[in-house]
Amino acid sequence: MKKLDKDPRNLRTSKFFETDLVFTRKELIETLGSRTAVEQHVEHSRIYPLGSGYYASKKIPFLEALILVVSKYFPQAIISGASALFLHGLVDAEHIAEAEADISRTTNLRNKIVRFRRVSPG
Repeated sequence: MKKLDKDPRNLRTSKFFETDLVFTRKELIETLGSRTAVEQHVEHSRIYPLGSGYYASKKIPFLEALILVVSKYFPQAIISGASALFLHGLVDAEHIAEAEADISRTTNLRNKIVRFRRVSPG
């Protein structure tokens, strides 16, 4: 852990992790410099993998991280179902394994951590 603390990129990465809570693997590699650095951050519990190339800061719980992934990386999607109920405080997170979102029938999105439902516009 001390080796990472002496890294000259530490100032930049600490600001990165303070401003964002969810990340793609590509963003992390660009910021940290390598896949090894990403793996070290996971090993030291600074971030954790959500699946499908997405990661979250240790500061945020799993379901909230999934919902943030939807809102940040899939702006054309609308959070729905149990995920929406969770956001309104109507269900607990412990029984929800994936985020749910609605998208237009004409939109082609597929992801293992988000269940997309196709709906007709209008």
